[in-house]
Order: sequence, then structure tokens, then C-alpha cells
Amino acid sequence: MMNKGVILPTILVLSFVILSIGLSGLFIVFNLNRSNYAIKLSSIALSVAQAGIKDANLIILRNSNWSPAGCGVNVPSAITNTYTLDVGQNKAYICVERIGNKFTVNSLGQVLNQKRHLKAVLDQDSVTNQIRLQFINEVQF
Repeated sequence: MMNKGVILPTILVLSFVILSIGLSGLFIVFNLNRSNYAIKLSSIALSVAQAGIKDANLIILRNSNWSPAGCGVNVPSAITNTYTLDVGQNKAYICVERIGNKFTVNSLGQVLNQKRHLKAVLDQDSVTNQIRLQFINEVQF
């Protein structure tokens, strides 16, 4: 026969173990959901930055003699020398710098607290005035 003084502590220990396993599972699920949400926001920010590059490309195509103000030191997080493109509820901050026949376009896509920065170089052919994308890279913070 089991001692009555052992039953209550055993029930409490088993309850604590079950509660610990449940809380650990809840914590793991919460962190997985949060990281998936951050990945989703980051990919949306990348799309917003790409939209900024395409918008600057269109502006340059329509007016190849355009002389932008430049980007300055803080590319392009500083509001100075940038223009803002609204992409849905999100924003892209774009700055364009022209050096000779090359345009350097910096686009920062921001969605809530996630940011992605793209840099593209466009080249203008001196004979045909055709604008071509030389390269596009993501700039790491």
C-alpha cells in the first residue's frame, strides 16, 4: 500500500512536467511563427526595393538628360536627396546619382521594421541613348 504523503508531491511533480512540456511547445511555435513573419516582411521589403529600382529606371528612360541631386553620404536612408515611392502601404526610398553616362540607383524598401537595400547601375549608350541595366545587387546593412 502506498503512503498518502507521497501521492500529493507525485501529482504536483507530474503536473509540473506536463506544464513545462506544454509551455516549451508553445514557446517553440511562437518563435517559429515570429521568424516566418519576419521572413515574409523581408521578402516584401525586397519587392518594394525592386519597385523603386524600376521606378527610377522609368524616370531615367523618360528623361535621359535628368540630373538627379545625388545620394550624399547616407545612402539612401537619409530623407535628403531621395524621393519616396508608395508601394501599397509600404515605402521605397530612392536616390539616383549620375556620373557621366552611368546612373547609380539606390533603393531602400521598408516594411514595418524590415528593410532591404538594392543598388543598381544603369548605363546610357552614348550613340543610341539607350538605357541598359548593368547590374543590380543587394547591399547588406
